[in-house]
Amino acid sequence: MIRATDVLLEEGLNGDFHEKERDEGLYRYDIKNGELSELDLPSEEYGHANRFDGKYLYFEQPTEGEQLLIKPYDIVEEKFINDIELHPSGQKNHQMTFSYEVYDQKLYVLNGLNLKVIDVATGETIYEGEIVTKGNVDLDQVRLDTIINFD
Repeated sequence: MIRATDVLLEEGLNGDFHEKERDEGLYRYDIKNGELSELDLPSEEYGHANRFDGKYLYFEQPTEGEQLLIKPYDIVEEKFINDIELHPSGQKNHQMTFSYEVYDQKLYVLNGLNLKVIDVATGETIYEGEIVTKGNVDLDQVRLDTIINFD
């Protein structure tokens, strides 16, 4: 998957400048055929495509009440499958307290200290548990960054 973006510099009210990114399109590159094709999935309609795991492209759509709707798109079948709604456990410093990553067609959601694993194809939760530690370890800033399989 390839995302074409355009970065613009915009002047703020105080005369300072900040970058504003604008999606220009999503493209699929077929390695076997050497072909590049554009996906007709504009972010204004489907949300921001933020993750890809080799099969599904994951779009994010904020909803009312601070939830986040994840819309997996099967790039082979060229269709959306089960929407997955994520509910944050609360907010700290005006940011949602959950993070998520995708690996092997599973969605790993860390919500505070609760970990949930969702099978993307079925939308079913296949694991749910809480992270606990021994000793005085500060777990205020626990986030998922990358999932690596060492098989």
